[in-house]
Amino acid sequence: MEPQLHTTIQSPTLLLVQKQGSAARALGRFLTGYYREVLVAETPEAAEALLDEERVATDVVCGQDFGPGRPLGQDLLAGWRRQHPGIRRAVLATGAEGVPDNIEGVDGIYQKPAPLSQLLHLLGVCSLDSSAA
Repeated sequence: MEPQLHTTIQSPTLLLVQKQGSAARALGRFLTGYYREVLVAETPEAAEALLDEERVATDVVCGQDFGPGRPLGQDLLAGWRRQHPGIRRAVLATGAEGVPDNIEGVDGIYQKPAPLSQLLHLLGVCSLDSSAA
């Protein structure tokens, strides 16, 4: 039985930070029904520039791996949470195994591949109702 989604809130802005911009843009098109604005950044620097614009009630979904010598997504999220109090929810999206679930500044981990309903639940824009028929 597939869980039903119930929309609960809508944050004004979602920032997707993924090194594969085309995948992030495709995800963003899906999520536009839940957010007034969906922004995509392919680098941490581009994400920081968008966050510096001080948008309010921003949700952030950040990938974990940006390449050799680059900070991990979990470290980026922790720093951005300290610098940008307008971040409402911060979700780490990763396909890596063994990522701890108690990372400072991270509200949830979206373990790819997983149903998009899980990501919506982690972002708090939908609740999951697995008891619905």
